[in-house]
Amino acid sequence: MKRSKLTALVLSLALVGTMPIAAPAQWIQPLPPEPARVTPPPAPHGVDRYAVGAAAANVLWVPAKVAMCGISAGAGALAFVFSLGALGGWSESAFDEGCVRKWLLTGNDFRPGPPQAYAAYGQ
Repeated sequence: MKRSKLTALVLSLALVGTMPIAAPAQWIQPLPPEPARVTPPPAPHGVDRYAVGAAAANVLWVPAKVAMCGISAGAGALAFVFSLGALGGWSESAFDEGCVRKWLLTGNDFRPGPPQAYAAYGQ
């Protein structure tokens, strides 16, 4: 009994003795705060035809999204269970695709963006 306590004491002192000196100082010093990320607010748009169209589209989009979420989550869960966890990545991506993405449409989803320049093939 004495020998095991002595061995534990020697090993713990050897571990503490070989630790770098700077490590305890790093434990004490707080990390510097991260700078706050400021995102500009979106340009205000009144109620326009895009917002009205988005509200009308949500009447069909939200129930379809609920059905898609239920089906993909159920299929992912069944695949995970029947494969004994081997298809975990696929199950996660099926759930992500059906349930995590955007649920409500806004006018900005329908509002046209700036024109894009297209590069020629192979450039």
